[in-house]
Amino acid sequence: MRCEFCGHALGTHDAYCPNCGRLISKDQMAERKKMNGALNPYAKRLSELNKNSNRYKKDEEDYTSNKKNAAYILVVILLVIVLIAVLKYALG
Repeated sequence: MRCEFCGHALGTHDAYCPNCGRLISKDQMAERKKMNGALNPYAKRLSELNKNSNRYKKDEEDYTSNKKNAAYILVVILLVIVLIAVLKYALG
């Protein structure tokens, strides 16, 4: 079996690629479960790692969207301040 990301050969019990460090894909995990049996402790651990990896991706997406929201709010506040300054200057 080879890493889907970099093509490096994977050992039979590698959860992460030794070359690029990525977690093996869900398809590869399913293939290993078929080969080794679903009750294999290794397959269980790999499944757990994939679940944690997906949770991390969700947390990262939330963090990114929060940063974008904060940036939009900051831009709106700055525009309001500029608008107030222009109106004060125009009205005297």
